[in-house]
Amino acid sequence: MGGRMPARRAFGWMTAAALAGLPSFHRAAQARQHDLTVAQIANRLHAVPFLLARERGWFGEMAGIGVRGFIGSSEGGATLRNALAAEVPYGEVSLPAVIAAIGQGIELSIVHGGVQAVSDQVWVVRRGESTIGSPRDLAGRKVGYTAPGTLSDMVSRAMIDSVGLASRVERKVVGPVRQKLAALRDGTVDVAMVAEPLFTRERDWLRPVWSADEVLGPCVQTVGVVRTEWMLRHGATLRGIIAARRRAVLTIRDEPAQGALVITGHYGVEPAAALAIVERLLAGNGFWSDGSFDETGMVTMQRGLERIGALSPGQGGDWRRALRADYLS
Repeated sequence: MGGRMPARRAFGWMTAAALAGLPSFHRAAQARQHDLTVAQIANRLHAVPFLLARERGWFGEMAGIGVRGFIGSSEGGATLRNALAAEVPYGEVSLPAVIAAIGQGIELSIVHGGVQAVSDQVWVVRRGESTIGSPRDLAGRKVGYTAPGTLSDMVSRAMIDSVGLASRVERKVVGPVRQKLAALRDGTVDVAMVAEPLFTRERDWLRPVWSADEVLGPCVQTVGVVRTEWMLRHGATLRGIIAARRRAVLTIRDEPAQGALVITGHYGVEPAAALAIVERLLAGNGFWSDGSFDETGMVTMQRGLERIGALSPGQGGDWRRALRADYLS
């Protein structure tokens, strides 16, 4: 489910003197206010750096644009189409949707890394279920996943194959997350994958057993994309957007409590639990990329999609040709 996350307060983005030195697009963009596109804004933690950057006024300071809020969708293709059709045709969107679009010949550029891990995804059982502690315990059990071609389809297939139980585990399509939780609660399935922050909100009756990154390792979920012709005309604005997001990521790494405040304020998670989420996501290589590309993690996602038939080999074209690291500086 998507939707706009409304602004929490107004900011005095830049002084008139500073605005006078900006290109005309910056001045017009600043006056109009914009919604940026971020995948899964309503129910996932992809957008935390964007929310922090907006609250601190960094988009205005560094990119010269006013950001009113964020729009996203749970469907990757729709989010990508919305991003490329916007007045500021930029967004952080699902890598699978980007790979598919490149394979269809859609002109776009990948300008920064986004969510570079699947550590927000937690495999859970009902609290009180004590016999499942690792994927090896799934023989004879039912595993729930959202739908064919989804991340939970990809991770569940890899997980079951990795322990040689493909013929001994039943995988069941259970629908979006609320239906998935209902199936888990009534025993239709024994184990399912749930993302933060919903897991933390439902943790009174759920027990975590392992995380998705223990199955897949580094795996890129989202990347920043832009319509190429707009990028070539508005490079300074794009660099500023990327820099504002990067500043927020580095702030969260240095001060996890800043990220926790965003999660508490925008997703309704109590402060101590929000801080625990951020600290867990920052472990290892971290959840939010500072903008640099993790090509290994991108290949992991592509191969996973090919494995479940969501992407034919070669269908994604050469997505490396769309990488534009020159806008990271």
